[in-house]
Amino acid sequence: MTAPASNLLIAAAIDFARHGWADGTAERMAASLELGRGGKVRSDSAPGAILLVRHRDGTTGQAGPGKSHHGVQILFAGHLHDRSDLRLRLGLPPGQPFDDGEIYAAAYARWGDDCDRQVNGHYAAVLWHPDQGLVRAARSPVDPSPLHWWSDGTRLVIASTPRAIFAAGAPRRLDDAKLDAALVGSFADPTRSWFSGINRLEGGTVMTWRRGAQTSRRFWSIEALSEVRFKRDENYVEALDDLFTRATAEALIGVRKPGLLLSGGLDSQAVASYALDAIGPKEPLECYTSVPTQGFIPIERVDTFPDERAHVEALAAMYPRLNVHTVEAADRDFTHHLSEMFLLGSAMPLAALNLHWIHQSLAQASAQGCDVMLSGSSGNASFSYDGDTAFALWLRQGNMMRLARELRSVDRARPLYRRLITWAVMPNLPRPIRVRLSKLVSPGPDDLAGPLREEYLRRHGLHDLADAIPQRPARTSRLARGQLLSMGSAEAGDTELALELLHGLPFRDPTAYRPLFEFCAGIPEDQYRRDGVSRWLARRVLKGRIPEAVRLENRIGQQGADWPLRLERARPAMLAELNAMVTDDSMAERFDLPRITAALEQWDGRDTRASRVFETVALASSRTIAASRFIRFANGSNG
Repeated sequence: MTAPASNLLIAAAIDFARHGWADGTAERMAASLELGRGGKVRSDSAPGAILLVRHRDGTTGQAGPGKSHHGVQILFAGHLHDRSDLRLRLGLPPGQPFDDGEIYAAAYARWGDDCDRQVNGHYAAVLWHPDQGLVRAARSPVDPSPLHWWSDGTRLVIASTPRAIFAAGAPRRLDDAKLDAALVGSFADPTRSWFSGINRLEGGTVMTWRRGAQTSRRFWSIEALSEVRFKRDENYVEALDDLFTRATAEALIGVRKPGLLLSGGLDSQAVASYALDAIGPKEPLECYTSVPTQGFIPIERVDTFPDERAHVEALAAMYPRLNVHTVEAADRDFTHHLSEMFLLGSAMPLAALNLHWIHQSLAQASAQGCDVMLSGSSGNASFSYDGDTAFALWLRQGNMMRLARELRSVDRARPLYRRLITWAVMPNLPRPIRVRLSKLVSPGPDDLAGPLREEYLRRHGLHDLADAIPQRPARTSRLARGQLLSMGSAEAGDTELALELLHGLPFRDPTAYRPLFEFCAGIPEDQYRRDGVSRWLARRVLKGRIPEAVRLENRIGQQGADWPLRLERARPAMLAELNAMVTDDSMAERFDLPRITAALEQWDGRDTRASRVFETVALASSRTIAASRFIRFANGSNG
């Protein structure tokens, strides 16, 4: 099947008062969308409105910046799923080409404001009704497709990236509270961007503006999903197998040569197995696996393993069509492409310490002719959910025999009563009591690994914010999944967009296919944990599909385990940058530079099994430097 026309970026600037925009606004907005790799930017204007789209490389995109349907201008970025079924339901003529924007327009014409509940896909859409003075924006759920907006009451700018909003004249000011929240690990508000006055549209949300008046509603919520119940355990496995097959086929529509970020875990190995089924019996699948740099001395831990090569080689032995490329990226550290990520994503990437191999994989895949990068990044929130919330559920249900039996198989280093408190009692307690008890059990400073000064934390109330961070395990599986989704809906969208603009490869994740996610969220929790086996659903559906050693593995692969070697090479430059920050009063006020600098200077260059050296040295120093650079970028100086 050929690739449907696809847009990468969209932007709309609406003046509800019809005064018009300043000369050159459309050109500046178009120039902001042209940064990075992609297709052409096309623009159009109407009374009081500027409309722009940027096509993806290799596709024609829409014929213009917006499809006009019954007088409504429609901007659509992303792609739809289950197109054939949707076209049939809409009565669209068979054999006649329709791009996804046209199909979405037809869905809106048929179902109106309910259209987003009727369609599946990963998309962001903006509709402009000039006669009514109405703008409608929507983002699909279970998807990081970004959409940002700004309004001063009479004007509205909505775009895939804040760059276009700044180009339209909106003020560019760092949201210091957002940065502080991120540095203490809080991402409670997925609608908050990194800039003051600019908001994100959350996934599963529709917002409307009518002559400046704004309304918002959720058309999708994980808490509102229907329960799914079958008679036999095997029925759940069969249903998941069917959904995974569909999800992978949808992800590969129009793809000429896919790549895959392949690890030693269940999620990406599942995607590899199903992708090979989907691409045909002779086609190869290019895979990219992170491996430690030469000279790395591994630290053996009970719950992780530092080199995923053996697990990947075992899968490749099962599937000779897997072309595995090991990615070492030996000369790269967390600063690699950092300024480009700021520019293209208008955000600070939070996992910079682990992006070196992602950059290298995308660059290599692009050079080898891949046009899509597959991943299984939503697997933990969908089919491979660990089932850790089942203990709290069994306690609420009074199923004490089941609870006692399952507790005996988890966290065995602790006495049984401690396991009962940690896994079953604590998740059911009100948050204030849970936080208080946690501090009694583990007294001491809240976070010696964080980059912020203690005085700064107290003055800005950040200890309270840190206390509000969801603790694990959550009370319910839907709450746990929702927390993972919220993070993806917010930060992952900007990061993935920046990576695509930088390297030219879009991501496709079969584990984020909406019907698959909704099924996984709706089934009983004991399908994920049974008789001491976590991720029970994933392990059953993957029997015979991946190596047994991988299927039964309880440890987690540790990507970037060679961080000591990378940090040691970067240490002189990092220390010089940290020392230079001391002369900047605002930086010295915010960051605990003496502690962070001393920890990096005194570090012996090694990781250790029991210490928190990764947090106190690697995370604290790298996030301080990344944050300081982002502050300079956001404020308009060289980041």
